[in-house]
This record gives sequence, structure tokens and C-alpha cells, in this order.
Amino acid sequence: MRSGNGKLTNIEGEKYEGEWLDDMRNGFGKNKWKSGDQYEGNYKDNVMHGIGTYKWADEETYKGNWTNGMKDGYGILTKTNGDVYVGMWKNDEMNGLGVYTSKDGRKYDGVYKEGKKHGQFKFTNKNKVSSKRIYEDDKQVQRKKTKK
Repeated sequence: MRSGNGKLTNIEGEKYEGEWLDDMRNGFGKNKWKSGDQYEGNYKDNVMHGIGTYKWADEETYKGNWTNGMKDGYGILTKTNGDVYVGMWKNDEMNGLGVYTSKDGRKYDGVYKEGKKHGQFKFTNKNKVSSKRIYEDDKQVQRKKTKK
């Protein structure tokens, strides 16, 4: 039974280096998969749990809190195309207050629900003109210009 610090390389090409307790990843560790994905952070009972960074093979990166292997709590997602979401997560989805900024500078600042814009948002276009918008399930239902 593994306990303490150690390394594991399995037949699927996965490599883990970090802390073990009762034959499970527990504590801080680094994991690399054959796909090119990698994770560095905390584990609990063999799953990502606590603070950690997951980097996909395509360079998309999430830095933040994990609960039972899912993005949960505060985190920052940087997409391959340069878009960035900073805010709250629940069950692996944007959920709660957050700001989504596209590579071209457009910002959506408001409340997300199950990965979608939902409620009142402050939208700022790439020319820094702001307006208030209301969304329901990612669809805009109202718009009001607020300032230039």
C-alpha cells in the first residue's frame, strides 16, 4: 500500500509524482497523461480537490479550486483562442459572478448560471462603450446604453 511521496507510471502512459495516503493520491501532486493534458495541485482520494492548475494539450488552462474532480469555487479559465473567464464555478460550469473577456476586448460582467449568461450584465465592447444587458439562458432579452 502506497503512503508518503512517490511516483507512478502506468501502462496507459499516465505519470504521477506526489503524495499518497492509503494507496490513493492525497495531498499535492503532478499528473501527466498520454494525451498531453497535465494537472498540478491538490488531490483527495485520487481526484483533483483543492487548489490546482489543469492544462489541456491544446494549451487551454484552468487555475483555481476543484471539488471532487470538477471546477468548483473561484477560478480562471484561459481558452486556446485567448478568451478568459474569471469568476465562480460549480459542477465544472461557470456559475455565479464572473467576467468573460474575449480576445478582442469585449467583456461580459455579470452572473452565470450553468455555464450561460443569466441575469443583468454590464457589457463593454472593444471600443470601451458600456451598456446594461439582460440575458436568459445565454440569450439577450434587453439592452440599455449606459456610457461612452
